Amino acid sequence: MKDNYRWLTPVYGSLSSLVFGQTLRKSKTCFLSNILNKHLLIIGGGTGSDYQSVQRDMKGDFVEVSVSMLRKAKKNLKGSELNFHLGDIPQDKDYDLILLPFVLDTLIDEQLEELLMKIKAVSKQGALIYLSDFFPQKNSLNKLLQSLMIRFFRAFTKHPRKNLPDYKEFLEKSGFSLLKEKSWSEGWIRAQLWEKA
Repeated sequence: MKDNYRWLTPVYGSLSSLVFGQTLRKSKTCFLSNILNKHLLIIGGGTGSDYQSVQRDMKGDFVEVSVSMLRKAKKNLKGSELNFHLGDIPQDKDYDLILLPFVLDTLIDEQLEELLMKIKAVSKQGALIYLSDFFPQKNSLNKLLQSLMIRFFRAFTKHPRKNLPDYKEFLEKSGFSLLKEKSWSEGWIRAQLWEKA
């Protein structure tokens, strides 16, 4: 498996902070204080640095497609009880909570549907999906920045997606219901909790 994030891994956190400050970190952690101590599945957790402050409460599995990101995540989250996996989601599991931090916006529709079906198969009834991601924008500056970001990631990490997905449509179709939401930057960045019906 080719590591398309290899060159980006060392600067990923700094680049994110430079452009967004602490907003992305907040969107990934704002709901965690009430829902930790569950059997977790983290998909696309990157370097794991955003979860360092809560790692002692984390038990479950961490899945990443980038070898370099996964290597860094193991170091950053060494105080957790997470098992680290390259590539596929572990099967025959029963997760209470699935974290999707800025990963769905990288997948084309077919991949997104397939991922949600896999998540549904390894999650308990009443399990929660914690989605944090970029959402379609009306603000001109945010739209411009979004367009530049999509082009950047398509060029340098080979993301196939050219726009943002309709998360609501995909999650509802997969049998999840929205419980709550928090937003930043005029709704461009959001954190949502979805429950498996």
